[in-house]
Amino acid sequence: MIPREQWADYLVDYLKNYQGRIDRLFCFGLYPDYGPALAYFKEHFNSKIILKLDANSYWMDVINYQESPHQEMITACDLISCEGRAMQNYLAKKWNRPIELIRNGFQLKSFNSQPSFTLKENIILNVGRQEVGRKNTATLIKVFAQLAPDCPDWKLILIGTYEPAIKALVEFYYHSNPQLKKQLLLTGPIADKKMLEEYYAKAKVFATASHLEGGSPNVVGEALRNGCYLITSKIDAWQDAFAKGAGASFDHGDLATLEAHMRQVMSTPSLSRQAFELNQAYALAELPYEK
Repeated sequence: MIPREQWADYLVDYLKNYQGRIDRLFCFGLYPDYGPALAYFKEHFNSKIILKLDANSYWMDVINYQESPHQEMITACDLISCEGRAMQNYLAKKWNRPIELIRNGFQLKSFNSQPSFTLKENIILNVGRQEVGRKNTATLIKVFAQLAPDCPDWKLILIGTYEPAIKALVEFYYHSNPQLKKQLLLTGPIADKKMLEEYYAKAKVFATASHLEGGSPNVVGEALRNGCYLITSKIDAWQDAFAKGAGASFDHGDLATLEAHMRQVMSTPSLSRQAFELNQAYALAELPYEK
């Protein structure tokens, strides 16, 4: 592992020693360490530079884009992209240059062209780091635990590495309501992609309560291509997170609205059935990387 302070020099050395042709230089994130490498690349290679921002509002407002090296990087890039339409419009005005919209999507080969809603079960799914802070998993757990007694045939399945605090919270609810051992499941990480895809295929709902995401979460594309109804907090790309009529959003900290959205989709089967078709069509139209 190269120390952070040596990373910029390593990138330049790599380019100096590279003997082949480079068609495109692709950068992920507006990191100052890229600056010297971009300057060297512009001087010695006749090619284009692409910058994928993975942008959220917090990071974009903290960056002083009018000062070096950020301004030099922005100027050096031939194409800059972000993952949500609102962020695209905001940065185009702020930086006074074109910003492309390239969402986090999927390859067409991963899209099931013959899906069946009959595979769906009464499952609310979340995939990612299960933590109290940025991902705000505790909110999903608390809201579901309140609704679970009225909806005993529904499950909340949380997939991914989890903090001890999340494990302790789940155990607390198990102790106060033993029935939740069948309804609230903390699986840990699942590295097998086929097995993970099966969870998406079975889930009727995908829910996230994150306070902040970088750009748009990859899990949104995975949920959409599997026809899940989306419930999302108002992260930066929330307006692009689902087709019209196939999801719901809530303000950060508004647990009452989150609870209302969960209760509605759990008690109204037509919502998830409708979302199955709408979100798959939306995903196929908007998210294949081949397009």
